[in-house]
This record gives sequence, C-alpha cells and structure tokens, in this order.
Amino acid sequence: MKFALHIEQFYDYMLALRRRNTAVKYRDGAIRFLKFLAQNNVRFDKLPVNVLSLFSEHLIHSGMKPSSVSVYVAGAKRFLIWSKNRGDTNLDVSSNVDLPRIVKLPPNALSQEHLLAYFALAARLPEPKRSALLLLPFCGLRSKEFLSLTLNSISKIRTKMPSDPSKTIEHLCFTVEGKGGDMRVVPLLPDGIPILMSYLRHWRRHVPGRFLFAYANGKAIPDRTVRHALTQICKRLRLERFSAHTLRRTYLTALQRAGMDHVSITKIAGHKSFQTTLNHYLEIHPEDLVKTMSSSGARLIENSDYAKNVDQASTDVLAFLKTRTT
Repeated sequence: MKFALHIEQFYDYMLALRRRNTAVKYRDGAIRFLKFLAQNNVRFDKLPVNVLSLFSEHLIHSGMKPSSVSVYVAGAKRFLIWSKNRGDTNLDVSSNVDLPRIVKLPPNALSQEHLLAYFALAARLPEPKRSALLLLPFCGLRSKEFLSLTLNSISKIRTKMPSDPSKTIEHLCFTVEGKGGDMRVVPLLPDGIPILMSYLRHWRRHVPGRFLFAYANGKAIPDRTVRHALTQICKRLRLERFSAHTLRRTYLTALQRAGMDHVSITKIAGHKSFQTTLNHYLEIHPEDLVKTMSSSGARLIENSDYAKNVDQASTDVLAFLKTRTT
C-alpha cells in the first residue's frame, strides 16, 4: 500500500472540507499515526480495535502537549474513517478515544509595567528585529501573518475627528491574509504609527524586496528568529507564560478596554466566532468588571437608600406585613 500517495489524497480531501491549517494538522496526524504503526510492526489491514487509544498513549509518553495530542489523534481518526470508506481497512473507529485532559489557562495580557519593560528590551535589538518586535503589540497579528506583510499591505484610512468634523484623522492599517485565506484589515494603534514611520524612513528605505520586515538582502525575517528573540525577552521579564500570542492578547484586550464592540474585535482578530476571542484572547481583570459595573450605574433597588437605613426599612416591612395579616 503506497501510503505517501494516500496521504496526499487524504490531504486534498481534507482541504475540500476544512481550512488549510486544519488540513495540514490532520495530515501530520495521519503521518505520525502511520509511523507509529511501522515502529510497532502493525499491519494497516489488521489494526487492533484500541489502536487510537494506543496511539494517544504513545504521543502522551513522548512528551507532547495535550492539545497537540488531541489534534493528531483527531487527524488519525479522520484518516481511518476516510480509509474505511475507500475499502482499505474494516476498522470501526466510531468509539471514543481516551485523551489527556486539557487545562485551559485564562488569557494573559501584559500589564503596563511588563509592556514598558518589553519595549525597553526590544529597543536594544538591531534592525529590522527591533522595529518588528516593537510594532507587534500595536497590531495584534499572529507572528507568521505579521512577518508576511509587504509594503503593499500598508494602507491609510481617514476619518472625521469627533470633536471637529471639519478635520480628519489619518489611521494606518495592515491588510492581512488570515489562516483560512480570508482577507481582513487590522488597524495599527496610534502609538505605533511613529515607530512604523521611523522604520520606513530609515532602515526600510535602503532595503530591496517587497517584505515589510526584511534584512539588508531583502529576505523576510524568519518566524523562528522572532520567536527566539521573544524567548530571550521572556527570560529577562521572568514571565511563566509569554509568546507572540501574549502580545496579540494584549492588543485585543486593549481594544476591549477602550470600549470597542465585540463584533469589531472578532473581525480584527480574524476569528469566526466571538467565543474564540472571549475564551482565549481577552483578559478580564476584576478591576475591569468593577469599572464596567460602576459606569453602568446598576442598582438593585432604584432610587433607594435602603442600605443606609436598613433598620428603619426592616421596621417598615414588619409594619407592612402586619397590615396584610389582619
């Protein structure tokens, strides 16, 4: 059985049903599953009933994260269902598979103190890494999206000034192709505009090529380079959880605290559902909840000073109850 050909056919099949990112992960899960079978001398046409559970245990013992185990097992399961429909195996994989429990930590955004420290450390790096890391928190893009930006990705949008409609405000935005190939416009926070303009006027004007963040030879900065720089900054900040997604969460959380509606935040983030944005990207502090409650003016009893006169109110209630019983 030529598995290489089958893997490509399975990948094409998944591309027709799922986003490219999901199809790639499912294909990788199928490849890992086939390697697992080969290592244990298990024939594809004579698979044991609990083969997916065994595959799951194999991934867990290899030190893989629970979230990755779930994705790869899902890919292997989908590959087996696809193979059964083709007549390559008779294994019924409709049963559930024991998977490791995924502990969902709350979204983490950088505090003001850590954010200022981050900028101080990023500013010490040489160009173009310096400007790339300085600008990443001001747009909230995924690192791969960010590093794939070109000069043509930058656009200007003018809006009327709320206080004086006769004047306009100029905003800089990035046009981005998301994970599923969807195009979206992401505004750069105002504080990031001077950083971008300085970078374009100095370093970038002498660099060939189309990529926005590129070395002197015109080649784009690799994603692994940015991730390595972020790891070094994380060590200096002494944070347990810090990555490019932390900066993405910081950006989206700033939009929420500024009062932007949930639909717009979800659109900017490139998510299909606001639940994804809320559950994984927006950090809500107790202070945020108290501030929102205070600004809403919520009262349990309208126009009442009950709490200040609780004793008198209790007497009034008892008197009222007596009139109802007589």
